[in-house]
Amino acid sequence: FTFGGETLSISAALATIRFMIENRTIDYLWKQGEKLQEGINALINRKELNNVISLDCYPVRMIMNFKGNEEECLAMKTLFQQECAKRGVLFTGGLFLARPHNDEVIEQLLSVYDPVMDILKHSVQSGIVNEMIEGRLLEPVFRKV
Repeated sequence: FTFGGETLSISAALATIRFMIENRTIDYLWKQGEKLQEGINALINRKELNNVISLDCYPVRMIMNFKGNEEECLAMKTLFQQECAKRGVLFTGGLFLARPHNDEVIEQLLSVYDPVMDILKHSVQSGIVNEMIEGRLLEPVFRKV
């Protein structure tokens, strides 16, 4: 048996592709990603966090990395994630653009990252990152066996 007779998924895929072409979705995601990337990089530069945070990859698929040894990076990422969650934003380090990421959503995200970066900067400068963490420290996804 094959799935040759299952046409619903094929029809849905074609409708999605048509929508993406008609609405120039790929161009839109790149444009919005560039706005978000520029906004985050501006925050990093303004707050002088270039030695703490880097934003890597393409505008449609960015990764926010924290600099330092593994333990320091996990602590900073944990604190950043914690403070974003308190403000209603789920943060995992990856920033993947989708159609709903309009200018308002991007501004909302940047308005959350702004004070969170202040907290991170103060914590790093004061050497209190671990003390600021209210829960468990993030653990590496991939471990050496």
